[in-house]
Amino acid sequence: MPKQTALTKKLKAKHRTKAYIESGLNQSEMARRSGKHRSTINAQVNTEATKNALQEYLDSPKLKEKLVTVAKEGLEANRVISAVNTDRDASGGTTDFIDVPDHNIRHKFWRDLGTALGVLKVVDGQKVQVFVGADLKGFIRGIKNNKVRSDARLD
Repeated sequence: MPKQTALTKKLKAKHRTKAYIESGLNQSEMARRSGKHRSTINAQVNTEATKNALQEYLDSPKLKEKLVTVAKEGLEANRVISAVNTDRDASGGTTDFIDVPDHNIRHKFWRDLGTALGVLKVVDGQKVQVFVGADLKGFIRGIKNNKVRSDARLD
């Protein structure tokens, strides 16, 4: 079997990384989709070329922009409620609806975003915020402006 060139290895690693991400970073799902055995997928995913391709993807501006967009949408989440108190449940006949802040969803986004960015720590089995929200927004801006790498963690 001929040896693969460096470019071929890199392209195959990118293809494997894309398939790995599309399968939800689940090797069993990736194996099922590709028709290969799980141990084969494990060996392929754990190669240095695939790890480098995955890190390259995680540090890509495209992914960072997508994460920032999703975070902004989640932090501005609203819900629609009926605006008229009619002493009955809203139905298809209700015509007055308004958007109000959905603080429950916004809180979940803060928590999940803080966990993903590494700014929440687990202390005695509970997550504890390391710094205030304004600092978190600055951290998000830093990621967007490529001033913070995805592997950077605050302690």
